[in-house]
Amino acid sequence: MRYLWIFHMMIIMTFLFIAAPSVFAEVRTGQAVFKDLIIDDDGREIKVSEPVILFEGQNYLPLRAVTNNLQKSVYIDEHTNNLVIGARFPNEEQPSKEPVEASQYRPSLKFDGQVSSNGIIIMEDNQKNVMFEKNGYSTYYPASTTKVLTALIALELGSLNDQVIVSENVNKLPSDSRRVFIQPGDALTLEQLLYGMMLYSGNDSALAIAEHIAGSEEAFAKLMNEKAKEIGAIHSNFVNPHGYHHPDHYTTPYDLALILKAASEHPLFLDIINTPVYKAVYTNKKGEKVVKTWDTTNSFLKNSNLAIDGIIGGKTGFTTPAKRTLVTVAEHNGHRYYVAALKGDSVGRYMDTRKLLKMAYQKRAAYDQEIIKNINVAFFDHSLEIGDQSIASPGQIFIYKGRTYISQSFLSQILADVDQLTATDNNIKINLEPKFAFEEIVKPLSMSLVKQQNKPHIQNKLIAHSFSSLLAFSYFKSHSFMVR
Repeated sequence: MRYLWIFHMMIIMTFLFIAAPSVFAEVRTGQAVFKDLIIDDDGREIKVSEPVILFEGQNYLPLRAVTNNLQKSVYIDEHTNNLVIGARFPNEEQPSKEPVEASQYRPSLKFDGQVSSNGIIIMEDNQKNVMFEKNGYSTYYPASTTKVLTALIALELGSLNDQVIVSENVNKLPSDSRRVFIQPGDALTLEQLLYGMMLYSGNDSALAIAEHIAGSEEAFAKLMNEKAKEIGAIHSNFVNPHGYHHPDHYTTPYDLALILKAASEHPLFLDIINTPVYKAVYTNKKGEKVVKTWDTTNSFLKNSNLAIDGIIGGKTGFTTPAKRTLVTVAEHNGHRYYVAALKGDSVGRYMDTRKLLKMAYQKRAAYDQEIIKNINVAFFDHSLEIGDQSIASPGQIFIYKGRTYISQSFLSQILADVDQLTATDNNIKINLEPKFAFEEIVKPLSMSLVKQQNKPHIQNKLIAHSFSSLLAFSYFKSHSFMVR
């Protein structure tokens, strides 16, 4: 009996290898990037075992993961060699679903280095990729880098053309912090005050902005703390809009980088911190025209010896307890970087920032070279059948390492609306909504495609109807070969 079973298996495999025609004609080589695929399944995030493949400018999704989520089966019709998407077979095995975890395709990009600043951090794109930190979660005095948060709130709650009348309170500020020398009764726009605050670090500008937005410095400080908590900067406390020293006014490099990231989502903020010189024309309380020119305090924009490719700008700060502080935004090869350096020295904060940016660029470039792979794929050369529709699929479906992939754009056209919820270097998260419902009966299959010698091999799974009518072999009950 055992020998008879082996004999029958040899007959079956010989028949399949001889009879099964190739339906994957074109083998193509190209550059690909792999990312985790996360499917939002009624609010539950599921990471499937196969990745998304970015190939020749398109996202290709694992077809079995897609059809599984839509409660459908996919197989190859032996007679037409077409891919068929139909109702799920009874008792069909479900592909495994894995909880979301750290990406296997993009490890966290980190590096080591020596810096002089007491506390410093660099983020790439968002808080999930802290590439380097030294005391990044310890508290320090921020000095005038506080003004980034003030600018963020002003941009969100104010209007750039608002007319702001400077109050008498400006004269209560310490004289060494009244850098733009606006006077009580001066009428400036909110936009002009933002330039005065961010370029020339005027505490008088910051106070005028705070009073305009919230009515008082104390009320504005409350807004600052609320906003900080909202964006995740939970280890900070602010008591004024400008950063003049106060023992209860503190932050961390991590929190400050989060604040910088939030502010950088406003295009005008980036324009302001990228401006070397600004000319303000406004009127004083007598109605007379006043002309002021404010230069940036940021040496990255003034000193070509310090400059490095990609820097947009940032904000400096200094008080005796805080020492020298600096936050910087940079963009390089499609990625944005946020650096916050606290309690450094005058030149060291720039050198630290420059060093971390160069190392981040190098780390990113090395990683991109590693993940961009040349792969061979075999494109499907037949049609896709859905219900009673037969749809040509040139260049839209391929096999890679035994798995079938379908282009995201093609899938959106024919089967399900693909809502791409997020797309990061780590993963792509999608939601699938079927375009229609169908419950057609799937015809029993006697055989399907298997691998052939010297062809890209296709792994198939046995799960539905019988070979018994073909070879009278009673061991096979209800099975067919399914696409993987």
